[in-house]
Amino acid sequence: MVVNRYEVLIYPLYWLWRMPVSHSVMNMAENRIFFGHFPSMVSIIFECVSGMCTNSYGGGNCDLYTAAEIGRRAAKYGMKLLVDIQYSDFWADPEKQTRPKYWIQHDHETLKGEIYKYTAWVLETISEAGGNIGMVQVGNETNCFFCGETDMYKICDLFASGDQAIRDFDRSVLIAHHFANPSTGSYAWYAQVMDECNLDYDVFATSYYPYWHGTTENLTAVLKEIADTYNKYVMVAETAYPYTSEDGDTFGNAVSEDSDSAVF
Repeated sequence: MVVNRYEVLIYPLYWLWRMPVSHSVMNMAENRIFFGHFPSMVSIIFECVSGMCTNSYGGGNCDLYTAAEIGRRAAKYGMKLLVDIQYSDFWADPEKQTRPKYWIQHDHETLKGEIYKYTAWVLETISEAGGNIGMVQVGNETNCFFCGETDMYKICDLFASGDQAIRDFDRSVLIAHHFANPSTGSYAWYAQVMDECNLDYDVFATSYYPYWHGTTENLTAVLKEIADTYNKYVMVAETAYPYTSEDGDTFGNAVSEDSDSAVF
């Protein structure tokens, strides 16, 4: 497995280049923002990331229709999408998996139905706009926490609704489940529970930030065990590292030069 700044390997399927594309791109287009002599920065951006998979998530004014337009423009340059559905009114991470406000009162069975319908709507809308969907991520960094639920077996039941919507949409689209921090020691258990629940998915994905998430040797060992044990593809879905320890914005740095994990 090779992990560079923007490169990830789906083991052992194919190379995937992943870059988040958000509403900022469309804001530049709507406000006719230009950079130097470039006539269209939006076109330049899509040309530059051609060959990468892109994702878009909630926050700001990045709604489904903005994501669909991003998908349409990406397809123009031959790019497939990794659609990251976070099932929250704002972005989701290991600490925040807030259920959308319109789903707050739902019981478990009703929530399953809403997840199915919402997933189907997202995929149909992007596809009808001209987007080419190659992979769908059901949830974002769902470390035994998803849509307000904290029981892993119940989470898998919710996952299954999203997975089924994807299979019903297009069986050739890969399904990913995404977790964060392979150094926690929990990944084997997550994979085991998903297997016990007969979850129908293709890719076990992880976030990996080397200054927080341990060594690349551990990352490789953890993902290889899951790939070999459960016959799944594995993938680093998020990664980054600092290129300088200097202060560039007057806000404190998340990682400093003196950090114990600043070893690169």
